[in-house]
Amino acid sequence: MPTLSPLKVLRSLQVEGWVGCCSMVGDDRNTRVMKVFSTIASPVFAEFVVVITGGYCCWLPQDVSLFQTLRRMNEAIFKLVFLLEDSDPLPSGVRQKLAKALEIATADGLLDFLDSPPIARVVRSRYCDWDKFSV
Repeated sequence: MPTLSPLKVLRSLQVEGWVGCCSMVGDDRNTRVMKVFSTIASPVFAEFVVVITGGYCCWLPQDVSLFQTLRRMNEAIFKLVFLLEDSDPLPSGVRQKLAKALEIATADGLLDFLDSPPIARVVRSRYCDWDKFSV
């Protein structure tokens, strides 16, 4: 298991495959994230980013174990960010899907441990063919 403790200026940790991914399932996925997170010793750490791809943001409010793990991690001070990577060229529709998922999670009390609302960001998936006409 990798450790992050040698990184003394880590400002942000980005976790992919935590939401809706078949390869990291249930408690094993949460245990792995907690092990890595617990090694952070950087005094400037400020942002924990959960990367969500495509349509998985709809599953977000149903993933109670993810929010339970985030609640345990919240003893450290960090800003929670949900970053949705999507291939949709119209970010407004994708942004609305993520906002709705976070609204449901908030209404269900899954984010009540936070001092401030999470940040929601949407980016075009890096797996898209960005410039298929370039030579």
